Amino acid sequence: MGRVSSLPEPGDYIVREIAGESIVILRDKNGALRAFFNICRHRGTRLCREESGRLGATIQCSYHAWTYSTDGRLVGAPHMQEVEGFDKADYPLHEAALAEWEGFLFVNVADDPSPFEKAWGPLIGRFARFGLPKLAVGHRVMYDVNANWKLVFQNYSECLHCPTIHPKLATVLPYQSGANDLTEGPYLGGYMEILAPNASATISGRACGLPVNPEMGAEDMHRAFYYTLMPNMLLSLHPDYVNYYMVWPVTAERTIVESEWLFHSDSRKHPAYNPEDAIQFWETTNRQDWDIIERSQLGIRSRRYEPGPYSARESIPAAWDHEYLRQMGRV
Repeated sequence: MGRVSSLPEPGDYIVREIAGESIVILRDKNGALRAFFNICRHRGTRLCREESGRLGATIQCSYHAWTYSTDGRLVGAPHMQEVEGFDKADYPLHEAALAEWEGFLFVNVADDPSPFEKAWGPLIGRFARFGLPKLAVGHRVMYDVNANWKLVFQNYSECLHCPTIHPKLATVLPYQSGANDLTEGPYLGGYMEILAPNASATISGRACGLPVNPEMGAEDMHRAFYYTLMPNMLLSLHPDYVNYYMVWPVTAERTIVESEWLFHSDSRKHPAYNPEDAIQFWETTNRQDWDIIERSQLGIRSRRYEPGPYSARESIPAAWDHEYLRQMGRV
């Protein structure tokens, strides 16, 4: 859903849509993080209209003034005291399961969700060495892509296309370098070697500031890691910055992709701090990707289209397809 840092103070909130549901994620008056379905318990009216903001002590419905505390309790319901047997305690806001991982927020709208610690077990602690919760957002962008969301995931999962689509990237991250360490299930990916003398995936090849964690090992300082995390997150880890993507399906042929670049919180004080070096590297690469997958979407519309076989360099897209089909009950 986004970063914990987007909700620094009690009353701060963001609104996200997931599986056709509008969800309000907020920090309550005691500082606890909570997620609620964005519906009044009286007549179902949407409570929060804006994408983000700051609430006071309560949330009030604009229709009949039912009022809730930021921990979800119904505290005001005009004239309901005249209704026999009515008890405000029976009508709190509907809550969604909320989890925090490495500074990121996750929501599950299922009636009986699996515990996050179980569902995300393969990733618990895996990236702790990058110090992700302490990183600061340095740049944010939103892309409107005219292609199906699955094409975004597939394209991100392989670099066989890099020499032809991304000539600059290919000089920094050779597509045949590295290895994958998550190869089946909902979380897939691995690392690529940063080709010397490049120190990072930037336009200049130089690091754009402090390492995300100065205590990282020597191997990590020469590698970039790329992971697809179902259902809607892509995570890119570099020695001196992290960028991640939230993938939001809009229609079968349109996807919104939100991305943020994260840097060490002290990087701004560093004389070599140059976030644009990293931002422009991926701005160029991302737009090259959106162009080619939009062209793929056009071809997929054809009545004659059938997927061709994957090569040995496309094992992660193949694994991603298999996991998607498994979740859809197709394998």
